[in-house]
Amino acid sequence: MNEQNIINYLKNQKKEPVNRTTILSDFGGHDTDKVNTMLENLFNSGEIIKYDRMIGLPEQFDLVSGVLRIAKGGFGFIKQTANSEDMYVPAKNIGKAFNGDTVLAKKIKDSKKDNYIGKVIQVTNRLKTEFVGTYRSSGAYGFVNPDDRNMKNAFFISDDKRKGAMTDQKVVVKLAAWREGKDNPEGEIIEVLGHKDAPGIDISALLRRYEVSVSFPKEVETAAEAFSAEEPEIDLVGRKDFRNLPTVTIDSESTTVRDDAISVEAGEDAAYRLYAHIADPLYSLSSENPGPMFEEAEKRGRSI
Repeated sequence: MNEQNIINYLKNQKKEPVNRTTILSDFGGHDTDKVNTMLENLFNSGEIIKYDRMIGLPEQFDLVSGVLRIAKGGFGFIKQTANSEDMYVPAKNIGKAFNGDTVLAKKIKDSKKDNYIGKVIQVTNRLKTEFVGTYRSSGAYGFVNPDDRNMKNAFFISDDKRKGAMTDQKVVVKLAAWREGKDNPEGEIIEVLGHKDAPGIDISALLRRYEVSVSFPKEVETAAEAFSAEEPEIDLVGRKDFRNLPTVTIDSESTTVRDDAISVEAGEDAAYRLYAHIADPLYSLSSENPGPMFEEAEKRGRSI
């Protein structure tokens, strides 16, 4: 007896879902707890579906598959895998899904309009299971409110899962469970970043939220150290030379990168021409083999 036996059994049910009692009865010669455990494993993997007290294969429920995007208003849209149209999902129908999750949803006739809306039945793939948020204590337990405004559900934190966190501290929480009938997922704090108002914590929280590493691989550091501080020879083919103009950076003294600058040139009739210059770091790398710095830059090529 294994999980494949259950899948084969459901395939033979005349393309119709069945209830748990029927399944347990038909597998009566086997350990009930073992059958229930295998059913839960299949639910979690998305291979079978539980909806309205019935159990079956996804195709037996006529479900829509796709990626859920949740708006700040709490509602969402599913970008369907097999259809170019997005399906609207009211906030009350999002269930246990987070923004970016791949889900299975039931098409429901909208009573107010002549179209269909979606109701999330099951999450088949989590985009993320770790989130940054602010902890607040409530006696013997607490909650973490995620920084992501598209997430409306706070994480319930039992006292043994708070890792010493105190109210108003920024933390990283990991999804532990989301039980049936509960409005809040259960979480476990895996990292305490510091008080939300402490200097630098806002930056640390952003870096952790967007999974940006603050360290670099050794080969990247070695490649950077190999660069000379002297101005390289400039190939002017296809380029214009503005070095005769007085040029100043517009980046502040505290910034780690100064890559933007301006020049101003007086013209006729009291007019001025403003030049905006943006550094081209690729010019310093080989076009045939840009190397480890380019590869690392591609991973970090975003602004937060």
